[in-house]
Amino acid sequence: MTLRELQILMKEAIAKQSKDFPKQKKDLSFITDDKDFSREFRIGIYQTAWFLRLKGALEVDFPVLKACLKDKNFTKLTEDYLFAHPSTSYTLSDLGSSLSDFLDRWTQPSKKPWHADLARIEWAMTQSFTANYHLEKSLENQQDESQNLSWNLSQVFSDSPEQIERLRFSLAPSVFLHVTPWQLRPVWARKRKDPLRKQSHYLIYRYDDRVYFKTLSLKESVILKRVKEGCSLGELLDLYCNQRTVTLLLSWAQVGIIKAWRSDV
Repeated sequence: MTLRELQILMKEAIAKQSKDFPKQKKDLSFITDDKDFSREFRIGIYQTAWFLRLKGALEVDFPVLKACLKDKNFTKLTEDYLFAHPSTSYTLSDLGSSLSDFLDRWTQPSKKPWHADLARIEWAMTQSFTANYHLEKSLENQQDESQNLSWNLSQVFSDSPEQIERLRFSLAPSVFLHVTPWQLRPVWARKRKDPLRKQSHYLIYRYDDRVYFKTLSLKESVILKRVKEGCSLGELLDLYCNQRTVTLLLSWAQVGIIKAWRSDV
């Protein structure tokens, strides 16, 4: 057996990444047995340590989901999830990327219909916190002085139609929008055990190294969705032509939710 083959066997044994492992004692024949500890016991030490480390990472990324499921059910979820989606990334930051979709398919009686959406929100918060900070700074550096959104309302409405049309927007990389049939923010804030069934629009973003989770009105959600699609200011004002729209854009720009630039296209 080569060193490479031994490393692969050891990895599969520790992470239990083979569906047939371990079925029989011969599967562990590459591990030395002795009179004090069986090879199953010895590899079990590493298996337990590996599992607890991965479970701990998921607990950090999904604390509210864990609180809702309780520790026993969250442990079962972790076991089933890791069997279906073993860790393959160099960083634990990627471990929970498929958990919400897995929850859609998970059939345990402890699961509630809103758990998958709660997991999506918690994962978005994790992604927001780790979003590419340097990319955001690069986007800021690409802006010229006309992209500084410190303009006031009178300046905006005094612009020519051509100038208004050239001002376009995009969401910062750390911004996520989420629409769900459940009012999940009270659950996330630990104010309710179960959410009310009502369509809700949420905004998740990072500002000053802190992640915020806000409820949006339908109008705010529509505007940000159009911003995500790259709408110009003129198109947004066609949709909602009032000072409130510009005030929202200003407030979002001030906390880095949206970016703007003059486009010649």
